[in-house]
Amino acid sequence: MRLATVTLSVAALCTGIALSSISAAAEETGSPSNCLKLADEVNQALAANPQSSNHEAAVKEKFRGQGFCANGMYGDGLAHYEHALKLLGVSGR
Repeated sequence: MRLATVTLSVAALCTGIALSSISAAAEETGSPSNCLKLADEVNQALAANPQSSNHEAAVKEKFRGQGFCANGMYGDGLAHYEHALKLLGVSGR
């Protein structure tokens, strides 16, 4: 019985450490303010390039970026925003 308690305690501790390191990694790769800034850049680029052959693909990347940023996956969201800018021939961050 004591072994089970110790095992559960160690498992809980390891889970806590893993979750905190995941959160720290997400913060290093992006943030809500970075998402908002890049989203604004994408919106401006889309408005400035409506005739681009990649406009539709860039719009899809924009929405993917919004989805990731809205769910706290800032690094992934920024990657999609940057891809949208690349499709439009605009340099990002």
